[in-house]
Parts: sequence; C-alpha cells; structure tokens
Amino acid sequence: MSCCLVPAKGKSEVAVIWFRNDLRLEDNLALTAALKEAKHIISIVRITAAGQ
Repeated sequence: MSCCLVPAKGKSEVAVIWFRNDLRLEDNLALTAALKEAKHIISIVRITAAGQ
C-alpha cells in the first residue's frame, strides 16, 4: 500500500491511498496517517486475477 499526502498549510486537502495487496484497515499505518493529516481521502484498489 502507498500513501501520498499533498502538502498544504495545516491539514492537507487530499490524501491518496493505493491498496495493492489487501484491504486491511485495522493496522494500516498509511491509512491512519492519512486520516489524521488530510481532509479528504481517495482510495485506489488494484484487483488482479488469482495467481497474477
């Protein structure tokens, strides 16, 4: 998973979270940081066929 915070004064306007391998939320450090630092979150999920 990747996270990108757009720099701004105070809270960032947008954080982009890219889920690559799983959709785990409970212990997701990037998601936790985005929730604290951004006003809005955009989630991107990549789904591939099994075995790829």
